[in-house]
Amino acid sequence: LGKAVGDSALLFEETKGASIPPERGETGVQISCPVVGGSGEREVAPFCYAVEVGRSPIVKAPQKKTKRGEKSETAYIHGPIAYTLSVHAPFVVANLLPEPGRFELMHAVRKTVLWFADLEPGQQVSIHSVGLDAPLLLLVNLRFCRTPIGEGALVHHGVDPPPEAREHIGRLRSIGKAGKAVTMQLG
Repeated sequence: LGKAVGDSALLFEETKGASIPPERGETGVQISCPVVGGSGEREVAPFCYAVEVGRSPIVKAPQKKTKRGEKSETAYIHGPIAYTLSVHAPFVVANLLPEPGRFELMHAVRKTVLWFADLEPGQQVSIHSVGLDAPLLLLVNLRFCRTPIGEGALVHHGVDPPPEAREHIGRLRSIGKAGKAVTMQLG
């Protein structure tokens, strides 16, 4: 909650005290909670949440002028804000195909599978063991076809990848581009 309040102050300061409507005040944050055993060491992957932060309109409060030396600075102060916190799974994978299949999320740079599940048609799964910090590829394996090894659809870019990974990620195709290319080939 402290981060949400601090973010509100930063948003208001960036607009130099202009009012911010609720739709521009929405932000999000990822929270990872490692599962720690009795020995004090992490036993399983962190349990991750994506928290959506909604705000009421951020409006100006009466401003105060402060004097420091000979300069006077304007302090940007906003009025009270009502917060709405919505907790979501970072990812939800749904099998919208008419066939059962294995769905995998793979780290796009390290090429390690972070999560997998066998899903029946129409089944969907919330994934709390994968965070939003890593670039992720989605791989699909059906009985009659599978994603080629080393490929996949980029479903999440991650946050600020290291310089050595940027070139590799730049060569991957996002899910929208990959889907469009497949549609063009079929159609």
